[in-house]
Amino acid sequence: MAAAEVVDGPAGPVFSHLTAGPFLDSTVRALRQAWQLTHGTPGRYEPRLLSLPEHYASALWLHGAQPGEDLLVPLAPAPLGVAAHQVLPAAELLARLERSPAAAARTATAVAAAAAAAQPTALIG
Repeated sequence: MAAAEVVDGPAGPVFSHLTAGPFLDSTVRALRQAWQLTHGTPGRYEPRLLSLPEHYASALWLHGAQPGEDLLVPLAPAPLGVAAHQVLPAAELLARLERSPAAAARTATAVAAAAAAAQPTALIG
């Protein structure tokens, strides 16, 4: 199985790329999970697919009608510190991702790269 992704182009929607692999199966599972979660509830959710490239992750985004109602379902494989298919309020999942080991490693790498690229303004010696 595969899925085609479409993006907005200057003349309207255009083909972007094909997706296959674990995220596709996980997306189908998350959609079923979302339907069971929201079926029969008074609130309405609009399903969207959220790509989180900084975390090498994707999530099913259930966009609620009211601010603060958004839910995220991380897709497998999920980043470290996050359980796949655990439905979380959007704010909580985003906070977890910011505290994740991958985020800390990126920060440390960025600091090291900036220090290595720094040019001395004066030599003492």
